[in-house]
Amino acid sequence: MKYPISSTLIRGVLFLMSSLMAAPLSAQQREWTGNDGKTTFRAELVNAYDGTAYFQKENLSYIRVPLLMLAPYDLARVLDWSAKRDAQAPSILMNCNGVIAEDIKKQWPNKVSGTSLKDADINNTPTPRLFVFLMVKGQYTAIADTIKDLVAVEKNLNAAGTNFIQVVVISSFEGDNMGMLQNRLGKGGADGWLMPNEWQFKDKKELWASYWRRPDINMLVLDPNGTVLCDGSTKELDGKDSDPIAFLEGLVPTAKRIAAGGPSTPNPMVNAAAMEKLIADLKSKPEGNPAPQAAVFDLSGIDPEMVKQMEGKSFQVEIRIGTDGRVKGLKMKAGGDATEEEALVIASQLWQFIPVIKNGVAEEKVVIAPIRVKPPKKAE
Repeated sequence: MKYPISSTLIRGVLFLMSSLMAAPLSAQQREWTGNDGKTTFRAELVNAYDGTAYFQKENLSYIRVPLLMLAPYDLARVLDWSAKRDAQAPSILMNCNGVIAEDIKKQWPNKVSGTSLKDADINNTPTPRLFVFLMVKGQYTAIADTIKDLVAVEKNLNAAGTNFIQVVVISSFEGDNMGMLQNRLGKGGADGWLMPNEWQFKDKKELWASYWRRPDINMLVLDPNGTVLCDGSTKELDGKDSDPIAFLEGLVPTAKRIAAGGPSTPNPMVNAAAMEKLIADLKSKPEGNPAPQAAVFDLSGIDPEMVKQMEGKSFQVEIRIGTDGRVKGLKMKAGGDATEEEALVIASQLWQFIPVIKNGVAEEKVVIAPIRVKPPKKAE
């Protein structure tokens, strides 16, 4: 089914700090194509979770595109980017190299106040996969319910995936209101939340003012590169207000999957529930599955320009198939060069196998397979 990709181009210019624009894993500005094969847009891929890719255009505005609205070869490119991001996440995120974390270390005092009212060294705080900026002003009572809801969803996310989100409170509270906030957080299970030591009251107060588009509260969900994944002050495609709490709740299955060693962005062309059931059924059978079987295997994930170079050629490749049936690695053994190997690596993100299953246990398997790239079919 084809969808007009133009309907997904949302988000105006976001007034982000310039230091949040750099990204440790970059796809660079390039042309992306819709699944109609005709619609295109130019942007840089900056994030992907589950069924959505996040892009930044040259004018610094962000757009969100459902993965199935992309051409297969661009869908494969997003999945390849996401897999590489997952592979390097422990070194980039856990060592506090995320751009937001770096900005926190530069702009905040060396010590920040934790909600336990004890000093915590930001350098020893692991950088999460996502930041939640809870920006509040006015009376404390106006945000009490929001804090309660955020504490609950944070527990679910961080229970599923270690330090999946980090909440940072940016507040204009003073006096009794600040005391009530600190007391509520300290007793409400949000001991890991961070609050600056009067940072927002001085040099940076004007910077954050642009985010307060509502009288008392705004909530932003950002990744460590500064990409705004959800902004409580914006509208969704259906005209309803964005709901950061609902957005975070929707990520709980993602956090669980990542914690179990799965991908942050699964292949949307594969029915994951059906595949899991099939694998579970085979585990219960004595014969299991002695050899991997291809469930989804085509070359639509090869970029059209590379197809022109590769068509008519035959290759021999080594494919490492994981216990979930996804391709974990691909190497060219014969017939191709490094660029053709990379094209097949990207295309393999769309492949799905039924893994080897012996004695009720799924096993990783390395196979050698021949691949021949046929010319694309001509339109009749």
